Amino acid sequence: MRGLFFRGLKILLPTVLTIWILVAAYGFVRNNFAAPINAGVRELIVHVVDFPRVSEADIEMAKADMTAAERASWESSDPSGERLREAVQRTKMQQWWERYRIGLDLIGLVIAVALICAVGLALSSLIGKQLYARGEALLQKMPLIKHVYPSVKQVTDFLVGSDSQKMRFN
Repeated sequence: MRGLFFRGLKILLPTVLTIWILVAAYGFVRNNFAAPINAGVRELIVHVVDFPRVSEADIEMAKADMTAAERASWESSDPSGERLREAVQRTKMQQWWERYRIGLDLIGLVIAVALICAVGLALSSLIGKQLYARGEALLQKMPLIKHVYPSVKQVTDFLVGSDSQKMRFN
């Protein structure tokens, strides 16, 4: 029984761990790169394109949803109503984005992947390699980081590095 268990584990574990690592990497890129990029894209659309349009009815509905104290606060701090208009526009943009989330979230993911590739391209040049080496040397001199970074670097080199780097892994 024990032999069968370990044989099954030996067969299944590489596949399961590979899927887990890929899903974790996708989640990391999505949450730490794509989501902030998408937030920036939404702000850019609101400010540059002036989309979606906000009507007076939208502003009146937003005021109706507020308590009397909130309404008084908005009116005293924003007499022109411009900040309230922007807040309503952001809310409408968020609702529009949620409606088409599957396609629109790909914008941030594509930009994030392109930026990561651009960093890889920049670091493949002679100047990029020198800057990277200096940055690594600086990290290895910093307290606490100097104890963690080499191990993390070794694992990432093993996972995404070349075969020669994998041979050095111990």
